[in-house]
Amino acid sequence: MRCRDPQGYADAAHQYVAMGYRYIAPGGLVRSPTKEILRVLEAVHQVVPEHVDMHLFGLARLGALGDFARLGCGR
Repeated sequence: MRCRDPQGYADAAHQYVAMGYRYIAPGGLVRSPTKEILRVLEAVHQVVPEHVDMHLFGLARLGALGDFARLGCGR
């Protein structure tokens, strides 16, 4: 699925969870500004249950690591 905005990422995440995935990794965010990444994660966090783990590829944004963890990444 190609996601273009936070709601698109949330819709895709919801579909993957509905299919039974317990580990998801939103992609295509590496070149995005940190604020946009956080908007995406906020939207995804709303639809992904606690038992689903999330990974971010190549996003070592030191100033945002706390936010990433709060939004369910890297549990």
